[in-house]
This record gives sequence, structure tokens and C-alpha cells, in this order.
Amino acid sequence: MSADANRHIEELYAVPLKEFTSARNAKAAALKAAGHGADAQALRRLGRPSVSLWTTNQLARLVPKQVGHFIDLVLEARRRQLTEPRAIAEAMKA
Repeated sequence: MSADANRHIEELYAVPLKEFTSARNAKAAALKAAGHGADAQALRRLGRPSVSLWTTNQLARLVPKQVGHFIDLVLEARRRQLTEPRAIAEAMKA
């Protein structure tokens, strides 16, 4: 997939969820008209994300540091659960 198609995908997942399908189809049509048929076809195959996935994407765009911190905390809790079962309570409090 080209860099142009990747840019379109990134933009697509930023639109409001109820506009996903129409935005996807418009972007695919624009790619096809520009002579990028394979990219247009790949874009058209993208499915509408679930509400939870779309929400997670929006959070990652709006507050990336906080999402990264949350992921780090979850990974630390998991590590502690596997290596130090008694320490999991502390990790969960964090």
C-alpha cells in the first residue's frame, strides 16, 4: 500500500464513526480516479470499526501520552501478576 493510501486510512479513522462508510467510499473513489486502483480497492475493503475500537483510536489521537501511560501500567500489572502474584494489588491501585 502506498504512503498516500496510508494517509487516507489515517484520516479515515479520525472521522466520526457514523461518517466512516461514506468517507471510506469517497476516499476510495478519489484514489481510483487518481489511477491508484489497488490502493482504492484495499481502502474499500476496510470495515467500519466497532464503537470501542473507534473510541480507543480517538483517545490515542487526542491524549497519546496518557494512553501510553495506561498501557505501561497494564503491562506492569500483568508482569507483576505473572512474577509476583502478591504484588498485583499494588499494581492494580496504580
